[in-house]
Amino acid sequence: MPSDPGPNQTPPSTGKQRRRPNPPVGNNWIWLLVLCLGAMIIWTSMPGARNAIHYSEFYKLLKDDQLKEVVQNGDRYEGEVKKDAKLPEELAKKYPKLSKFSVERLTGSDEQLQRSLN
Repeated sequence: MPSDPGPNQTPPSTGKQRRRPNPPVGNNWIWLLVLCLGAMIIWTSMPGARNAIHYSEFYKLLKDDQLKEVVQNGDRYEGEVKKDAKLPEELAKKYPKLSKFSVERLTGSDEQLQRSLN
């Protein structure tokens, strides 16, 4: 009876050299691209947190007529400071290059502010 080849025995050679199969090409780059696009969409849709100012600072700029334009965007006001605006010293220290900004609206009625904006 012939003995069975053991697991440590190599199979007989057919004369050709065996090649290792190439590693499978994964689709990881597609997932990386999707992840980067998702992060970019989230980052661009975020309100301007980098130029967020306090409501009191916004109100002072409004009263001093230092604003070029203000737009209400949901629960935020987004605006632009006039180019020749003289910012208060404290505000100029906090935001040395303040041109565009955003501020969160206060809850409740802001009819007086709406009238001031018009």
